[in-house]
Amino acid sequence: QHDYKLASGIFAAGATLAVMYTAPPLRLKYRGLGDVCVFLCFGPLLMQFCAVIFTGEIQPSVYIYTVPIGIMTDMILHANNTRDIEADEKAG
Repeated sequence: QHDYKLASGIFAAGATLAVMYTAPPLRLKYRGLGDVCVFLCFGPLLMQFCAVIFTGEIQPSVYIYTVPIGIMTDMILHANNTRDIEADEKAG
């Protein structure tokens, strides 16, 4: 039996973080919390959402796999941001 309330809660948390990444009033990206937001959305939240959909419950063992995925996603973000440093400095 699938726990759709739990899955909906995880989905809502991820969707809220995704919106608040750039949307006012929080604008997490501009407060130094963008990396944390990306890590959570593309790591633990996404993987636990899938685990709940497939198994019907939170799977604590999944966290060991979500950390590298979240970190790798953040590394891609950092690579992209590093590439844009010069252009961002010129733009102000």
